[in-house]
Formats: sequence, C-alpha cells, structure tokens
Amino acid sequence: RVEGLDEKLLLRTSSCEELVRQKTRDLEQQLQTQQQKALLAVSASEEVLKRHSAKIKKLGQTVEDGARRLGAVEEAAGRRPGHHQATDPRQLETRIRELEEQLVGLGQELHSVIMSA
Repeated sequence: RVEGLDEKLLLRTSSCEELVRQKTRDLEQQLQTQQQKALLAVSASEEVLKRHSAKIKKLGQTVEDGARRLGAVEEAAGRRPGHHQATDPRQLETRIRELEEQLVGLGQELHSVIMSA
C-alpha cells in the first residue's frame, strides 16, 4: 500500500510540475507577445511624432516666410509714393501735383505718337 501511495504521489507531483512548467511557458510567451506589441506601439508613436514634428517645422517655416513676405509688401507699400498713410495735406498736394504732371507728360507723348503715325 505504501509503495502504491508513493507512486500515486510521484505521478501527481510530476503532473503538477508539468502543469506549472506549461503555465510558465504560456505566461512567458504572452509576456513576450505583449512586449513586442509594446515595442511596435512605441515605434509607431515615434514615427507619428517625427511626422508631426516635421509638419510643425514646415508650418513654422511657412508662417515665417509669410511674415517675411508680408513685411516686404508692407515696407514696399510704405515706400510707394502716394501711399494712403500719408496724412499730411502738404504731402498729398505734392503727390497730386506729381501725378498731374505725369498725366500731362503722358498726354503729350500720346499726342506726339498720334501725330507721327
């Protein structure tokens, strides 16, 4: 009887040990699978971050270029004779006289072209 009991105990012990080993292998495999998924998720997140950073940089450059162009346009408009910012009446009168002189000069050129044709 005792020998039969030893065999049963040994059989149960080895089946329990095998079950523990199998469960351990399963858990290790699940752990590796989750680690791989986590690494892939991190890699994907890094790629998305790189793309977003590149887009933000590009947008920043676009904004800077637009601001530079706007500044150039505003500066050119500020230097342009007869710009509406001239609020001094004397400046306006001077500009009007210049434009009238240009108009007379253009009229004379037109007349001379017509006469020579």
